[in-house]
Amino acid sequence: MTLTPLSNPFPTSNINASSSNTIPSPNPTSTVPMTGSTGSSNPSSQAPGSSNPNLGTSAPSSSQGASSSKAQQLLAAYMLLSPDSKARVTKAFDALNPADPDTSTSSSTTLFSTSKEIKMSTTLDSTYGLGIHPTINDLAKAGQYPPLILFTDDMTKRLHRGGLTLKKIKSTIGGVTHHLLDLAPFPAEDSLDAFTWQEAWKRYLTWLQDPKVAQPEIHERWLTHYSLLSKDEAIRSNFKAILTFDMNWRASYAAQPFIHDPVEWQLRLQATKSEIATERLLQLSSRDDRPISTHRYDPYDSSRKNARRPRDSHDQSFRDNTSDIKPKSEPTCLICGRNGHHIAECKEEITMKGKQTFAKFFNGQLVHRSNDAPLCILFNLNLTRKPCKHAHAASQHLCSFCGESMHAALARLCI
Repeated sequence: MTLTPLSNPFPTSNINASSSNTIPSPNPTSTVPMTGSTGSSNPSSQAPGSSNPNLGTSAPSSSQGASSSKAQQLLAAYMLLSPDSKARVTKAFDALNPADPDTSTSSSTTLFSTSKEIKMSTTLDSTYGLGIHPTINDLAKAGQYPPLILFTDDMTKRLHRGGLTLKKIKSTIGGVTHHLLDLAPFPAEDSLDAFTWQEAWKRYLTWLQDPKVAQPEIHERWLTHYSLLSKDEAIRSNFKAILTFDMNWRASYAAQPFIHDPVEWQLRLQATKSEIATERLLQLSSRDDRPISTHRYDPYDSSRKNARRPRDSHDQSFRDNTSDIKPKSEPTCLICGRNGHHIAECKEEITMKGKQTFAKFFNGQLVHRSNDAPLCILFNLNLTRKPCKHAHAASQHLCSFCGESMHAALARLCI
């Protein structure tokens, strides 16, 4: 701040060197004598011989305003200061009246400002405080299925750190154009193991807790869905079935939301378990590493079908009688008893003996033809090295050829 010097408001006639009234000068080596104003129109307003209490200046005349008089007194005192004192006063005034802030650095344009900070949301997950990435909401808003893999810890960090490097695809859905996350660079959802599946589900439920995403009753419904699956014994013995059912159920709901039916839910789950178990058995039956047994029937391919034994005269007659017999490498159907196809491919309703088949393949399961009650596949395969260890009811351990409980189908005691 710069103060412009004004003319001395006190006439020279008002300064009497012989006056006894003095005020301290800013310069400690001298004093400035002061007397009352001789031109005052009201000499009685101040007692003769007394000094003015306001910086030792004479009392203003009644024609001057009080504010003008005070300003004049301050300026007069400032003019009497030494240069160093004036500099200190100017600095003090500048501190009391800082310059107007530059609008270019206001909080509205500052990238990081305390005025833009909010309280941490209670719905944010624990992965370094990261929340649900907006691209997931974009998928859901477009009616697309957000795979559970996006909710794992690793993928959450990858999404938040990806920024502009995240690839998006332009899609037109229902006449509306969307720019959605390209899922191709991400791992497949069926690559989840039991641990990361549960990890992702916790964040998925956190997402559903947001009232902008789902209503409370829908959140509770999916919480029940997850709780039942996570407590199922198959989570350890047949996790693929749990994961497959979970993916199918959520994908169906994303395509078209439906009312939850507990009975249908259980039926679909059991059907998926049986389907995955059947797939495993079919994979085992296609292997070529199982030896041929001469004591019992083995439905699996043999790795010895091309093996040759040394010939001698002692087994020549045996070879002559069995020269047209080839090692059995085709699977045996547990429904009709014929070779060459699996139960999932069986279209037969009559056994090789001309009787009505006892079992059928329905909803991914081997079941009783009359009432759709499930039958145990492992029991009917009659594998002594891999017996059924599940806590099945006795009604599931029946021969799929005849319905007897005393033997399995591939014991071949009834066909």
